Amino acid sequence: MTASGLTKAYSELTAIDRLDLTIPAGQLLALLGPNGAGKSTVTEMILGLTSPDAGEVGVFGETPTRAVRGGTVGAMLQAAGVECRTPSAVVVPDDAASEVLGYVVREAVTNVVRHAGASVCTIEAGPDWVAVGDDGRGLSGRSAGQGLDGLAERLGRAGGVLTIESSDAGTRVLATLAPDASGSAAGDAA
Repeated sequence: MTASGLTKAYSELTAIDRLDLTIPAGQLLALLGPNGAGKSTVTEMILGLTSPDAGEVGVFGETPTRAVRGGTVGAMLQAAGVECRTPSAVVVPDDAASEVLGYVVREAVTNVVRHAGASVCTIEAGPDWVAVGDDGRGLSGRSAGQGLDGLAERLGRAGGVLTIESSDAGTRVLATLAPDASGSAAGDAA
């Protein structure tokens, strides 16, 4: 994996500033640092879940998206004793939707790991939607919190809608984007 001049900013915050990094094949690397240090952002760029504002990333000589789709690279972002299930084949969205929907999965699963007390997380996806559900305790009358509120805001800026259904049986987070040019309806997931 090589990264050259990797830069990513969110609004006025520069999360990654001109990172140069080379990880030889077979080497194990742990990214350690405090919250907000950019660990997740770097990982997302390496996996093709988000695009850098500047710089380039290569994984085994290919783009990150191509390397992931080809099965030459993968990642376990967190190990928290939560079983993840995909009940059917996951449809890989186009590159434009992939960044936003990948972010939705990360944030929704993180919410499950941190707050829901879940033992099972289910991920379903289509070309313009993704749903993350859990068998946890739900929001139990609490607000969605900063993570899901921020997720709804980012999805809204991309023209999407976030729906959160919560009960004592768990939570389901559904993110839909506007219909794509092929005429696929974002609401087909509901």
